[in-house]
Amino acid sequence: MALMTKDVGFIPEHYRGARQLHIEGRFPEAEAAYSVALNQTPEDFLLLFFAGTLFMQTKRYGLGLTVLFRSVELNQQVPEVFNNLGMCLKNMGRHAEAMLAFQRAIRIKPEADYYNNVASMLINTATAQKCLDACNNAVHMEPNHPQAQWNKALAHLELGQWKQGWEGYKWGYRAMGRANRQYDATNWDGKPVGTLVVFGEQGIGDELLFNTILHEAYERADQLIIDCHPRLLEMFQRSFPKAHVYGTRKQLNIEWFYKYERIDAKCSIADLPRLFRNTDGSFPDGKYLLTDPNRDGQARAWLKTLPPGFKVGISWQGGTPATHTEFRCIAPPAFQPLFNVPGVTWVNLQYGDNSQKVADAIRQDHGITIHTNKPLIDDFDSLTSLAGQCDLVISVDQSLVWQCGAIGKECWVLMPDRTSWRFPHRFGARTPWAASLRLFRQEPGRWEWGHVIQNVQNSLIERIGQDVLMQEAAE
Repeated sequence: MALMTKDVGFIPEHYRGARQLHIEGRFPEAEAAYSVALNQTPEDFLLLFFAGTLFMQTKRYGLGLTVLFRSVELNQQVPEVFNNLGMCLKNMGRHAEAMLAFQRAIRIKPEADYYNNVASMLINTATAQKCLDACNNAVHMEPNHPQAQWNKALAHLELGQWKQGWEGYKWGYRAMGRANRQYDATNWDGKPVGTLVVFGEQGIGDELLFNTILHEAYERADQLIIDCHPRLLEMFQRSFPKAHVYGTRKQLNIEWFYKYERIDAKCSIADLPRLFRNTDGSFPDGKYLLTDPNRDGQARAWLKTLPPGFKVGISWQGGTPATHTEFRCIAPPAFQPLFNVPGVTWVNLQYGDNSQKVADAIRQDHGITIHTNKPLIDDFDSLTSLAGQCDLVISVDQSLVWQCGAIGKECWVLMPDRTSWRFPHRFGARTPWAASLRLFRQEPGRWEWGHVIQNVQNSLIERIGQDVLMQEAAE
C-alpha cells in the first residue's frame, strides 16, 4: 500500500527544516523539530499532516490517528491527508473506516496510488472482482504501477483465472520483494533443458503448494537442482532422488554453485505455475511428496501408546501479522463442540513454542487431553509423519495443511470467509492444489467460527460412524 510522503503545498519556513529531517529519515530529530513548530502554529493542517505521518511511520498509530484526524478537520480538500489517515486506520485494524478514507481521497483527486490502496484492502476479502476493478482503475492511470499490477494478479488468482493471474505474478518481484536469485542463468521457458535450478521463495506452505509442479521440471531437465528451505531438505531429497537438493535458499552465498560447470536456466518455484497451471484441468490429483519410513514408524509406535479411539490431529494457529493471522487462528476453547464428540483421541499437531502450554491449559480448564509429543512436532519431517499416521487432521489455514496435501492425507481445513487465492471460492469445499483437503468455510459475512465448528462436528460424528462400520465389516 502507498503511503503519501510527498509535499502537498508550500512549507512555511519555521518547519521547513523539520520537513527536511523527516525526508532524510532522521525521525527523532524531525519529531523534536515538529514539536517546536507546533508550539508556534498548533492549527496548521500541513504541519499536523507531516507530524501525524511521522507518528504512523514509527508505528505509533494511535497518536498518528489523533493528529491526522485534526489535520482533516482543518482542511478536508487534501487527498494525501485522507490517504495517510486510511493507512493509519488500516494498520490499526479499522478496515471499514480505512476504506472510507481511501475512497474520500479518490473523490477529491483520483490517483493510481489511492485506487491501489483500495485494492489492497480488498485482497483476501472474498471481493476479488471489486479488487480487480480498483486495480484496473489504477493501471489505467499508471500502467507500470507495480503494486497495482501485483494486486491485479492476486485478484485473478482468487477468481481462479489462472492464466491472467500467473502472467501478472511476476510483478511481485517489483512490488513485494519476491526473491529473484540469479545463479548466472537465464529464466526457464518450460522447454527441455540441460541443468535447471528451481529455487524456493515465500513461506514453507507456499513452497510445498508449488511443489506440486516440481515433477514437470523434474521430467524436463537433464539435471534438476532444487534450492529449498532448509526444513524441506530431507523431504525433497527423498521425493526427488535424481535431483541435487540443497537447503540454501535463505543463504546469500551458496558454495555448491561452483560445483557446476554450467547452469542453463533457473526458475522460481512460484513461477512454475505460469508454465504448467493455466487451466483447472492442469492440476493433478494424488500425493507428490514422500514421508520418511523410519519417522512413520516412530509416529505410529507413539500413537499406539495413546488411549484407544479415532486419532484426530489438530492445529489452531497459522500465519503472521503480514499474512492475516487474525483470520487464521481459533482459540482452542472454541473447539469444545469437537472435543465433546465421543470416541476421539486428540493429537497435537500445532508447531511452535506455545503448543504444549496451550494443550496443558485446555486439559486444566476443560478436562480435554490433547496428546503432545514435542520432539515429533518440532521436527518438520516427524510432524509430517505424525500427521500422516493420524486417522484425520483438522487444521486452520497454515503450512500443516500443505504438508497433508503433499502426502495425500485427509485434512479438514477451517477456512475464513476472507481467504487467499490458494482456496478460490468457486471451488467450494475443495482446492485444486490438493485433492485430500476438504474446506469448511465461514459463511459469507459471518466472521465467526461457531457455525463452522458445528459443521465440522457433524461431519466428524458421521466420519467416525463410517470408520466403525468399516472396522466391523472387516472383522
